[in-house]
Amino acid sequence: MRKITFDTVVMIILCMSCFFPGKNLSSQSIKADNEFAFAQKLYEDKLYTLAGQQLRAFANANPDHDKADDALLLSGNAFFDGGKLDAAFESYKELEIGFPQSPLLPQSRYRLAQCFLHQNKFAEAAESFKRVAVFHPQSDWAARGYLEAGRCYLKAGLLMPARNSFLTLIQTYPDKPERLEAHLDLVESYFQHEDYQEALSQIDGIFRSFGADFKDPRVYLL
Repeated sequence: MRKITFDTVVMIILCMSCFFPGKNLSSQSIKADNEFAFAQKLYEDKLYTLAGQQLRAFANANPDHDKADDALLLSGNAFFDGGKLDAAFESYKELEIGFPQSPLLPQSRYRLAQCFLHQNKFAEAAESFKRVAVFHPQSDWAARGYLEAGRCYLKAGLLMPARNSFLTLIQTYPDKPERLEAHLDLVESYFQHEDYQEALSQIDGIFRSFGADFKDPRVYLL
């Protein structure tokens, strides 16, 4: 009887995988889906560091998986919630570099800016928040980006960029709820710098913009 060599066995296995590729791909897909679900469960269980590591590993091992960008965003969120801001920054940055067309990019960039904010790097945070609004003007994160940019500019002592951010939000997104927040922050900035005439002018603008029935008590506390 002819002896079957190891090389022959390997060749037979390779040939079988060619004839039955669907089953092999299917099993790989199921394995990847299970790995993502497991890592997601770790996050839900608040095992943030482990979840962040597993989710990033999943994305790196499965870059073509339809959940790869989700995994990097969730990885960043897990590290962020666990207080590991540098690791969170890296996950958000990996998503930005690896998936430049992802619909998750505005949110990822916003969360990246929050990393700077929580490290008290206010100027960097302001620029990053503004970047969200400038690069994703149609997203749900744009108005919020301008608002947070203005607030971070104020914390960095950059008054004019702060006011410009608030004014851009007010003019560009008149129907967004962040508009009122921008109005109020703008008024407060004028009061703090004793520019009372401009502050009162802005308050008058709030009433004209929102109508006679406007009742938000914060206006009366400024």
